[in-house]
Amino acid sequence: MANPPKLSFEEVPQAISEIKEKLDALSDQLRDFRQLYQEKAQEQLLTPAEVCMMLKISKPTLESWSREVLQKHYVGGRVYYKYCEVMSSLKSLKKYKRSPLQDVQKNGG
Repeated sequence: MANPPKLSFEEVPQAISEIKEKLDALSDQLRDFRQLYQEKAQEQLLTPAEVCMMLKISKPTLESWSREVLQKHYVGGRVYYKYCEVMSSLKSLKKYKRSPLQDVQKNGG
């Protein structure tokens, strides 16, 4: 690591100001990245196996729920579910007496 430049007492306020500007810019970039990540996470496609594991249900149960409230998405002939749709459908799925759903909702997925 390079040695930091030696500053005189008079140069310290300017250096602090520059550091603050860089930290503010970094903070803005992190906020933008977090927002982009959250948007992408909402669009994330899950395989049936991932949905079953996440909800702690069997594949036949997932198939049943797919007929009721979950929408299948086909990509290249394969079935996927959108994460945001799975999470929003949990409210509709409460009518099924399946306790792991409550665990998923409490834990945020």
